[in-house]
Amino acid sequence: MTDTTSSSNYNALQVSVEHKLSANFVMQFSYTWSHCLDYAYTYAGLGFNNQSSATTNPYNFNADYGNCSYDLRQNINASVVYMLPFRGNRWVEGWQLSGIQTWHTGVPFALSEGDQADLGNSFDTERPNEIAGCNVYANQTVNQWYNPACFVASEYGTLGNEGRNNLIGPGLVETDFAVMKTTRINERFSVQFRAELFNIFNHPNFAVPNLTVFNAGSFTTGFAATPNSTAGQITSLIGSGGIADVARQTQFSLKLIF
Repeated sequence: MTDTTSSSNYNALQVSVEHKLSANFVMQFSYTWSHCLDYAYTYAGLGFNNQSSATTNPYNFNADYGNCSYDLRQNINASVVYMLPFRGNRWVEGWQLSGIQTWHTGVPFALSEGDQADLGNSFDTERPNEIAGCNVYANQTVNQWYNPACFVASEYGTLGNEGRNNLIGPGLVETDFAVMKTTRINERFSVQFRAELFNIFNHPNFAVPNLTVFNAGSFTTGFAATPNSTAGQITSLIGSGGIADVARQTQFSLKLIF
């Protein structure tokens, strides 16, 4: 935990376009296609996609070399601001519409089999063995995002061979919209009214599935790991700003500008 030794690399194609089509209309678009690899853990990760926050084998860091916890392979953001061309008086002027579109692929994650290796490290949970050639995403649904049959528990006291963060969770899509009216009272004061809708289409964005595919063995089980019946199930949602904004939200505000 105290060793500052780490290694990471990041490669990306980044495209960004911002165009002011007129005095009243502004559009911005950005796209990133990237890949990040490291063996530096980030606690919890993005939406708690980290099943561990420690290096499994401190004598072999390369065993944990894999996708970064924040490796969003493709990311799109687009925004539009439109000032309505109303003219006349303070009651019809100052209207503005704006929108933000967010889309990105899912976050990476790895599976857990508890402390099957009996390391006694509360910051680390080991990964199981992955069966070569098995289709991890076969018949993928929210109730079974990955196929638990593609994994077997490691022998008690040993480490599994599944790579770190080699599975990918659900992507995210969100559309936000806002209406704003700025009314000038005098040269020094203005009042701004805002109506904002987040995830306006109420699109469900799913969190990572249950990462525990096995429960570690114990004396009562003959030190054999036991399958987790809820492995692969997704039971929660997440929004672009975190778990709090999972569904459509509407908020109104009034601001005095001086």
